[in-house]
Amino acid sequence: MAASRRGAVAQSPSLPYQRLLAGSLASAVIAVLAPMTMQAQAASVPAFDHVFVIVMENHSYGEIIGSSAAPYINSLLTSGALATNYTAVAHPSLPNYLALTGGSTFGITTDCNTCWVNASNIGDSLESVGSAWKAYEESMPSACYVGDSSPYAQKHDPFIYFNDIRTNTSRCQSHVVPYTQLATDLKSSSTTPNYSFITPNMCDDMHDCSVGTGDAWLQQQVPAILGSPASTSQRSLLAITWD
Repeated sequence: MAASRRGAVAQSPSLPYQRLLAGSLASAVIAVLAPMTMQAQAASVPAFDHVFVIVMENHSYGEIIGSSAAPYINSLLTSGALATNYTAVAHPSLPNYLALTGGSTFGITTDCNTCWVNASNIGDSLESVGSAWKAYEESMPSACYVGDSSPYAQKHDPFIYFNDIRTNTSRCQSHVVPYTQLATDLKSSSTTPNYSFITPNMCDDMHDCSVGTGDAWLQQQVPAILGSPASTSQRSLLAITWD
C-alpha cells in the first residue's frame, strides 16, 4: 500500500455517502461525473442517484498520474476531476478499507482475516434511508465468501468483516457478491445499486501485477459503467482510488 499525501476530494452526494469520501485512503482519486453540466456542478453540491467506487492498489500519485504506463487512467482526467489532498489513514490495506466503509480503522493494524468488527458501516447507513448497495468482488468464489482464494483477497473486501453483514447470511449473500454480477445489474438503472463498491482481484488492482495491467482492466470495465443506464440517464459519480 502506498500512503502518500496525494489523493482526492470529490463532491459529496446528498445520500449518506459523505462517510465514503471522508474515510480517506488513497494516493489519488479520479472522479468522473455523468451526466451533469458544469453550471449544475458550480451551483450546488450535487445529489447522485448512483455512486461507483473502484479501489486499486499499491501505487502512489506519481506512479499513476502522468505515467505512460497508465494512458487510460490519465485520459479520464479530461472528463473528470483529480483531487490532490487525499491521504491514507493507516498501513497496510485492511485498516484503510475499513475506514472507507466504516469511518474508522476500529483499532485494526494488520491484514487479519478473523478480526471481525461489531460496528455500523456505510451499508447500514444506506439501508436506513432506503438506498441500495452492493460490494462487487472480482474472483470471489461465491457470494459472502469468507477467507482468501487467490487472486481474491479478503483484506480487500471490508464488508465481510462487519458482523451485522457477515453473520446475516441472506443479507450478506445479496450484498457482497462476485464481480461478474455487476454486468447483470448494470443492464438497467433500477437494478443498479445506489452505491457500488468494486474491488478488482490482486492482479487487476495492480497489487501483484503492473500498472499497465490495472490500466488495461479499467479500460475494459469503466466504459461499461459510464455507458450504463445508471450513468447515461441518471446522475452518477465514478471514483477510482488507490490504497
